[in-house]
Amino acid sequence: MTRIKAAPPANVEKWASRISNAGWHVFSRQRRVACANVARAFPEIDGKAAIGIARASFRHAAVALVDSIRMPERQPDFVWTSPDVLGPILEKKLPAIVISGHIGNWEAAGAAIATRGGKLHLIVATPTNPGVAVLVHRLRAGWGVIPHAREKSLFPIARALRCGELVGTAVDQWPARHAVSATFLDRPTPFASGLFEYAMRTGVPMVAVWAIRTNQNTATPEYTVTTELVWDGEEPVHSAGDLVRRWVRMLESIIRRHPDQYLWMHDRWKIRCEAR
Repeated sequence: MTRIKAAPPANVEKWASRISNAGWHVFSRQRRVACANVARAFPEIDGKAAIGIARASFRHAAVALVDSIRMPERQPDFVWTSPDVLGPILEKKLPAIVISGHIGNWEAAGAAIATRGGKLHLIVATPTNPGVAVLVHRLRAGWGVIPHAREKSLFPIARALRCGELVGTAVDQWPARHAVSATFLDRPTPFASGLFEYAMRTGVPMVAVWAIRTNQNTATPEYTVTTELVWDGEEPVHSAGDLVRRWVRMLESIIRRHPDQYLWMHDRWKIRCEAR
């Protein structure tokens, strides 16, 4: 990691390529899951095209990793699109729940919010490897976000929202509990509903945030940060499931526009691949 962080701009591309190629060839199960996920999500494309998208997603994941490791010393350029839903919330120091998915660079989305003075408490799944857990925690803290382990996050997020701060997470992880079903890329899929239920109880608005890589130059990365209002905290809604499904439609839309930047290797549908 130190070598990647200290690498001159001319060598950044080499690191991203090495990580991408190694991941594609070494992590065979993740490769098969990615190809299967793409094929199921886009049945209209042929096998070769599905493999191409899966391979591109490995490449993007490597680039996003390199970008994240090199932050905050080498901060990407963040371009916020209009309308900027999050802007007024940050200016008035209001609480909000910020939700994203494994599309683009979700870590960069948190860093982008921090650059605008937003105090973001991030709910995260703790890596099983203790060394990796410590490393990731240190990186996130360096980007200006405050990580909280998912299983111990209830009281910290409640306190953060009472203080007018932001709470965020990637909602397209496999839910631990409090799940609802939504049709995601034409397949029934469980999604965690806990934060959506909490928002409805407290009247805290929910904002979707996406950080999409908009150039291919690994030495000077640029991200377009898009915000969408999921719920304003006042609009009558029938259930948390309605909010989940509304957000899933937003996630689907951004994935279809940038399929190469979704983490297809993530076993979102718990696909069981035969060993080869």
